[in-house]
Amino acid sequence: MTQTQSAEEKARLKKQWTDLAIQQALSSQWEEAVITNKNILNLFPAEPDAYNRLGKAYSELGQYAEARQSYSQTLKYSPDNTIAKKNLERLSLLHEEPVQIHAGSERIDPRLFIEETGKTGMKRTYTSRTQCRWRRYRTD
Repeated sequence: MTQTQSAEEKARLKKQWTDLAIQQALSSQWEEAVITNKNILNLFPAEPDAYNRLGKAYSELGQYAEARQSYSQTLKYSPDNTIAKKNLERLSLLHEEPVQIHAGSERIDPRLFIEETGKTGMKRTYTSRTQCRWRRYRTD
């Protein structure tokens, strides 16, 4: 096997795993998305998009320290990455809390997590002592 074929095989695997990681995120399969993005990072350790996806998966699992670490790695390889900067800013407002997922609970639309600051935001509201909801609000 030549190096060219090896590079081609790596590129093919990267595309397959990237597509899989995106599908897993869209299906709210966050544990699987963590594994898939880690596989990508094993082959491509400087891949900022995989770190962003990993950060999103960790955030959805309530593993905020790991999410912060992933987004920080994104900035190491892509210092101007606005998605990582905005998510780190939002995570700085959260405290590490165990996430309780109840059957039938609503999931956050992934597009809401990376919107432009100043146009919309997310606000945590409590519907009972144990149940938390995120609500959208306009800031302009």
